[in-house]
Amino acid sequence: MEAFMPELLCQRETGNEMEKTTNFPLREAFFLSRASKDCQVSTVDLLRYPTPETGGPVFVGYASTKTSSDEQTSDNRVPQAGFIPDNSEATAGKYVEQLINRGFVDARKRRAGGTINTCSVRGRCRPVLLAVAFKAEFIFFSFMDPEGKSRKNVKPINVFEKQSNFACLDDYDSHMHSLLYFTSKRDHLDPIDWEKICRMFKLLRVLDLGSLVLIQYPSGIENLFLLRYLKLNIPSLKILPSSLLSNLLNLYTLDMLFSYIDHTTDEFWKMNKLRHLNFGSITLPAHPGKYCGSLENLNFISALHPCCCTEDILGRLPNLRNLRIRGDLSYYQFLLSQNICRLSCLESLKLVNESKMPRISKIILAEYLFPHSLTHLSFSNTNLMDDPMSTLEKLPLLQVLKLKQNSYSGRKLTCGSDAFPRLKVLHMKSILWLEEWTMGTGAMPKLECLLINPCAYLKRVPEQL
Repeated sequence: MEAFMPELLCQRETGNEMEKTTNFPLREAFFLSRASKDCQVSTVDLLRYPTPETGGPVFVGYASTKTSSDEQTSDNRVPQAGFIPDNSEATAGKYVEQLINRGFVDARKRRAGGTINTCSVRGRCRPVLLAVAFKAEFIFFSFMDPEGKSRKNVKPINVFEKQSNFACLDDYDSHMHSLLYFTSKRDHLDPIDWEKICRMFKLLRVLDLGSLVLIQYPSGIENLFLLRYLKLNIPSLKILPSSLLSNLLNLYTLDMLFSYIDHTTDEFWKMNKLRHLNFGSITLPAHPGKYCGSLENLNFISALHPCCCTEDILGRLPNLRNLRIRGDLSYYQFLLSQNICRLSCLESLKLVNESKMPRISKIILAEYLFPHSLTHLSFSNTNLMDDPMSTLEKLPLLQVLKLKQNSYSGRKLTCGSDAFPRLKVLHMKSILWLEEWTMGTGAMPKLECLLINPCAYLKRVPEQL
């Protein structure tokens, strides 16, 4: 077991081949577990940060925990570390698939299209993985060392499971690189504890406070200028301050899922390393022009306000691959329909309508110019009046199509001959008025998964299926 982990996970890619290297210390290799009985790894967000000795790039995934077979906790994701050559979800997927193939990990759930969503560390492997990582001083768990004798020696990762752990902050190494907190409880973070974090741990690369609630935007965060990954829960935050954007220029991931941002300052366009932006909703500023280029590394945004879908903004995100748009799609029909096509690398698009009068939809899908690179497309609450199939069937690479709740209000769907040549997954949920569905010859030849629930008035599915 101990020999396996560095061998598998300390690899670098040369061309299309994986070249194994085993000369890295275990503390820099990989950690894949946590204290709970069921550890599920959610695949996969990534970032890079240098380790103390080598300064090399490190793979970071996230573990979401499941307390029982029926109850899924909130998205508590634990950064996991190991060497990778590139910050891409495809690369991370390779490592997880290798762990599954070697029998160390079980795939619990896969996304539509076959990619891994969650997986769990097998029970026989978990104690060994924990013990090896702990003994190598790669990670500190309070439950494995109640007296805290070894916490001073651990630099890479410290995991807090109870808010009371913050009372011992003075005992931790100031060179600590990762500070994580996860629990299902949404406690409030004491401002005194936050002040200690900013004052004592200025070398932090990863700061994940999980479900801990901050009443207001915390001062002093600009001192953590080495941060690569930042996850905070600030429901009251409406404006992204310039102090955060102008000082945390090393950020790869900014995760504030419970914040709905109405205003972002121009400094946003200086965050050239940013790859992953996750908010309840975020409004981006127009590009200031001088002294700022495009955000070429940004590949994930959720959820973008539709007012931001201008030529000026989308044209500055040339490598965006995953985008979720949430807001009044009817009101911004023209912006959306004409400018989404500027995202030439876009692979996944989710459209969530939040119109004030959703039943009176003015969304005309036939006017949309979708990029041909799309492989995943999802609609929610759009109440489309016209049959969407005639527009969507033209997308040459589309593999997953999800028509979710109230996405279509019509009574008939028609797919033409040879339509959807690569579609593998089709979900139709809560299309309440659908009565008839017809398909031409050769349509959906590669369909593998069909989910219809509920479509109460649909009399039958096409004979071709």
